[in-house]
Amino acid sequence: MVEHNKDHMEEMDLDSVDYSDTDSKDFDDIDLEGFGEVDSSIDKPHIKVSYEDFVRFIKSAKEVTSVSGRDVITRSICLKVEGDQLVCRVTDFDVYLEQRIENLNVENVLEDAIVIPMDIIQKLLKASPSIILIYKETDGEYKMRLSPGDILLEVFAVSPDKFIFSDEVKYKGSLVAEDIHSVVKDFGGLVNSAVSPKEKRILLGTDAAYANYAIAVVRYLAKFHEMDLKVKDINILKFLLKGLEGNVKVYRTTDSKVERAVFEGDNFKYAFLVSDITIPNRFKEDIDRIVAEDGVYVDFNNFYRLIEISAELSYSVGRVELDFTEDKELKVVLKTKKGKDGEFFFPGSVTGNPKGLQKTLVIQAKLLRLLLKSFANKGNIRVSLNEDGMGLYVDNYEAVLYREDK
Repeated sequence: MVEHNKDHMEEMDLDSVDYSDTDSKDFDDIDLEGFGEVDSSIDKPHIKVSYEDFVRFIKSAKEVTSVSGRDVITRSICLKVEGDQLVCRVTDFDVYLEQRIENLNVENVLEDAIVIPMDIIQKLLKASPSIILIYKETDGEYKMRLSPGDILLEVFAVSPDKFIFSDEVKYKGSLVAEDIHSVVKDFGGLVNSAVSPKEKRILLGTDAAYANYAIAVVRYLAKFHEMDLKVKDINILKFLLKGLEGNVKVYRTTDSKVERAVFEGDNFKYAFLVSDITIPNRFKEDIDRIVAEDGVYVDFNNFYRLIEISAELSYSVGRVELDFTEDKELKVVLKTKKGKDGEFFFPGSVTGNPKGLQKTLVIQAKLLRLLLKSFANKGNIRVSLNEDGMGLYVDNYEAVLYREDK
């Protein structure tokens, strides 16, 4: 028999142990769909939904909840069966999200509204089978079925009404779901990188959507309604609108101290704050002027790779010079600290009559790389040059990056 050294164990400094490898990881990083099969039959009042559908809600709900919020409501989700659907709600009192997913059991349905802490449900999902099953014991306690067995589910005793957006709204029309998703997906990087509060949003207009950062502006041509989408809205809508076809209904509050817009799809409703910030006219005028027909279509991937090198290479100064050659090729000069610059030429389909500039255009490589991410997977991209800056164009996307000394 092995004898344990008690004194040695008492002398161990447990505070010095490195637990970094055992830190809980977000379940987004691991594909746990279908993690084990268990008996999902039960003779108690219960909720039964698919793991995939429920996690889709949790991913968007995470963007709403506040881990450090003082109010338990802002750190929780609310579940309530209505008809044949489980209505999942979450709010931080600025935005309200409601998603509906199919409830798989039609008998012995748990009719209670349950408020569950977000951090609890995230941890339990890591050991959940392919069916989410929550039930109520005869003693009134709630439990959740995991692959190894059942576990007590901590809940908050708060009113479910707090999670419901109840302001009066008026129908304003509809938007194409794919257009909104394209905007939030492609403009998200630019907006998230911005520092100014006025720049950390996408501005929607009746004929286009805009995002700007520092000395860059990008525009997507489509029909929208006048409003703005902030970082939280962008991150949530990426999940809600992914793969969604058809239209999204738009509502606006009619008599409320705080103005909100509401997007409503077949299985979700999202209410969010809107501001009175509008699209500056100079954005429209500069894009119309600088994104010219006179340009060269270049291969996006090759162009992006070169700009990425310039942005990250240790002996690069982080800037590129752009010009058109006499042969109507795009010339890009990668500036280096040693003065041994690299020259690169991009031939391509020519439109109009692109000419060389009187004053070479100097652009920040990191900012150009960030702007180009809005054009990812677009194939060829048209580059136009102007004494004031460069223009980018493909399909419904247009962008301007001003020269640094403008």
